[in-house]
Amino acid sequence: MLSHKAATLAYRITYITVEDQDLQFETQIAIHNDGRLLSLCAAPTLPSERKELRELIDGLKKA
Repeated sequence: MLSHKAATLAYRITYITVEDQDLQFETQIAIHNDGRLLSLCAAPTLPSERKELRELIDGLKKA
């Protein structure tokens, strides 16, 4: 008999919106098991992530 272990994956998803010339961040953690969404939870956006995303967006504006 073969044992099948389900693969559980977690993804960090950050949404960015612009309100009054300011960037707003919303982060969620999505947990999947064998391709099915098990849970979607709100999470804080890390300061380092905010900084990197702001730098990326600023770079795109200059391009």
